[in-house]
Amino acid sequence: MYHLFAKTTTVPLAFQLLVCYYSPMDIELTIKSLGILTYLLALSTLLTGLKRTKLSIHRTLAFTTLALATLHGAIVIYLTFFAR
Repeated sequence: MYHLFAKTTTVPLAFQLLVCYYSPMDIELTIKSLGILTYLLALSTLLTGLKRTKLSIHRTLAFTTLALATLHGAIVIYLTFFAR
């Protein structure tokens, strides 16, 4: 098991479960996959905006892109600055 956290931590449990139970290679694969998926969703959002499709589809893609980009960024920032 790959532990990144000390015994006393204020990191939320869900984030600990996401990061703790992966090996370092799995974390890299997860980060790369989230980055690629976020890029594809951003591209899809742009294309649906240009094509003038239904606004609900465009908004759903935009919020999903924002959520995945935030998750991707949070994992990268945490592993860069706070992981031991």
